[in-house]
Amino acid sequence: MTTKFYKLNAAKLNIPSIIKIRKMPEHLKHKEIIETNLKNYSVIRVMKSTTLSKKDHKKNRFYNSISFEPHLVQVVIIENPITLYKFLKSTPKQLFKYTRGLNIILFSSINVEIEDIQKFLIFYWEEYQRLNVIVQAPFCCKLNTSWVIFKPFEPTQFGFGQIQIHDLEHMLQTNMNLLQNHAARLNGYPLRISLFERYPTALTSLPKLLEDSKIYKPFSNSPGLFGVDGMSMRYLSKIMNFEINLCTDSECQYFGVVFSSNRSVIGSLNKILERTIDIQGNGWFIMDYGIKNLEFTLPYDFDELCIVTLKAPKKPVWLKMLFLFKEDAGIAIIVTILLLTVINRQHSLIDSAMEMYCILIGQPSLCAIKKNQLWKRILIGSASIFSLIITTVFTSTLFMALQTVTYFPNMQTLEEVDNSNVKMISSFDPFAKSPLKLYERLSKKFMLDPKLTDILKCVVQGLGAGVERYTDGQLRIATEYLSPDGSPLLHIVPDCPKKMFLGYLTPMGSPYLEVINYYLRKFGEAGLFIKWHQDFIYAIKLVVQTHHHNKHGKIRVLDLNDVYVAFCILIYGLLGSFFVFLVEILKGQYDTRRQRLKNQGRRKFICNIFRLNNKGVYK
Repeated sequence: MTTKFYKLNAAKLNIPSIIKIRKMPEHLKHKEIIETNLKNYSVIRVMKSTTLSKKDHKKNRFYNSISFEPHLVQVVIIENPITLYKFLKSTPKQLFKYTRGLNIILFSSINVEIEDIQKFLIFYWEEYQRLNVIVQAPFCCKLNTSWVIFKPFEPTQFGFGQIQIHDLEHMLQTNMNLLQNHAARLNGYPLRISLFERYPTALTSLPKLLEDSKIYKPFSNSPGLFGVDGMSMRYLSKIMNFEINLCTDSECQYFGVVFSSNRSVIGSLNKILERTIDIQGNGWFIMDYGIKNLEFTLPYDFDELCIVTLKAPKKPVWLKMLFLFKEDAGIAIIVTILLLTVINRQHSLIDSAMEMYCILIGQPSLCAIKKNQLWKRILIGSASIFSLIITTVFTSTLFMALQTVTYFPNMQTLEEVDNSNVKMISSFDPFAKSPLKLYERLSKKFMLDPKLTDILKCVVQGLGAGVERYTDGQLRIATEYLSPDGSPLLHIVPDCPKKMFLGYLTPMGSPYLEVINYYLRKFGEAGLFIKWHQDFIYAIKLVVQTHHHNKHGKIRVLDLNDVYVAFCILIYGLLGSFFVFLVEILKGQYDTRRQRLKNQGRRKFICNIFRLNNKGVYK
C-alpha cells in the first residue's frame, strides 16, 4: 500500500511549490480560536473578529464566510500520512462527504517528513476536495511549531496548488484567517463543467437580435454559452474567476438516468457521481433520483413536466358548414321557416315553400296578394326583414368559418391521454412509483430512452406522445413546430403531473456549492434570471415570427383553394340538377307511355263497342 501511495503521488511532486512562511504581514490582526473537548474529539469554533479594518481582510473574511461551514469540523489524530492514506483507501468516501468544513489532522509520529505531508495533501484534495485542511505534527522536531496547509487555487509557476508552512507562533499572534481557503475567488482555476446544448436554456450561439448586445458578448475566459443556463455559468465564471473546462465526453451530452433494474447510472448524472465534473450546468428538477452522493444548488426557477401530443386534426369544411349555428339557434331558424311556410300556404305546400325560399334568399318572387289580405303583407314584410338579418349573419359566419382553421377538441386531462391508448416516449418517467392507479397505467405505456434529447421531434414524427418541460415546450412549439398557416402542430396537455423547482447539480460535498448558492441567490434577487429568460425568449420568437410573416404574410392572389367550397357547392348542385333532370326525363317518358297505353286501350274499347253495335244492326 505504501508503494502504491508513492506511485500515485510521486508524479505530482513537481506541480505544487512549497513555501515556508516565517513572518506574517504586520497589518493582520489576531483571530481568536476557542478549543473545547467533546467526548473523544475536539470542536474548533472560529470567532469572527470585528477589529479588522483593512479592505482586503474584510473581503477575505467575507469570502471565507460564504465558503466555510463552521459546524462541520473534523479532527483526525493518526500516526503518519501513510497510515491515514491506507485508512482512507479502505473507507467509503461517504464518510468524508462534508468537505466544506474544517479538517484538522494531527500526526503523532516523531518522524514525519514534509514530502509525505505534501503527497498526502495533494491526494486529499484531488480525491476528496477537502477545502480547509490543517496538518500539524506536534511531536516531530522539524514540524512541531508549524502548521502545514494546501492552497489549491494558488497559481504558481508549476500550475495551481501550493503547500504552505506557517509558523505557529507568528500565526497565533497575527491572523488565523489566512489558514482558511475559500472558493469565492479561484484565480483562474479550471472547473470541469458539463453543459450540453438544450434549446432554449443552453445555446451555443446568440439569437440574431442579441448579437450587438454588450451584455451577452462572450467573456475572454469562457466559451460561447447563452440562454439562462449558459449565462449563469458565464457570470459565475466571471465573478468567481474560474476557467470553464467543458466536458466533451458523450456522457456529458445528456442528463442521464438511473436504471431501476441494477441501479446503474449513465449520462451527466454518472459523471457527477464519479466526481469527474464539478458542476452540471443544465437545469435539473430538484427531486429524489434514488441515489446519493449528489447535491443540488439553490432553486433558480420552477417548471412543469407536461404531456405533449399531436394537435387534433382539422375539421373538414363540410362539417364546419353543418355547425355554423349552435343547436338551439339552428332549430329556432328551421322551425320559424316551417311555420312561415305553413302560414303562407294558399294553394299547395310546395308553392308556399318555394315562395318563402325566394324571400329568404333575397330573390324576387311573384306573389299575388288581394286587397283585403293585410295579414299577408305584414307576414311577407316581416319574413323579408327576418331573411335579411339571417342571411347577413349566415354570410359573415360562413366567411369566418372558411377563413378560420378549426380543429377537433384536444386532450385536456390525463384521463383522456390514458383513454387514447397512445404510446409515450421520454428519457424520464414522471409517473414512476406513484400509488395512483391512473399514474400506474400511464407509466406502463412509457418507452424510455435515456439518450433522447429531442422529444418534440419524435412526437411530430408520430412515434407517440412525449414528456417535456412546459416552458421549453411552449417556446419550441411556437417557433419550430408550426404549420404553413401558422398554427401549432403539437399540443401540451394542461393537466401536468409534476411541478418542481430547477437547480444545478454538484457532487456531494462540493467545495464550490456554498459560493455558487450565494451568487445564484444574488442573481435571483437582482432579477437576472427573469431578464435572461425574457430576453432570449423574446429574441427567438421575434426572429421566427418575422421570418414566418415575410414568408406567409404577404398579400397574394386568390387560388382555387380559397374558393374551393363555392366550386364544390356548384358542382354538387349541377350533379343534383343533372340527376333530377334524368329523373324528370324518365318520369316524362313513363307518363307519356302510360298515357299512350291508356289512349290505346280507350280506342280499343270504343272500337269494340262500335263493332258490337254494328253486329246488332245487321241482325
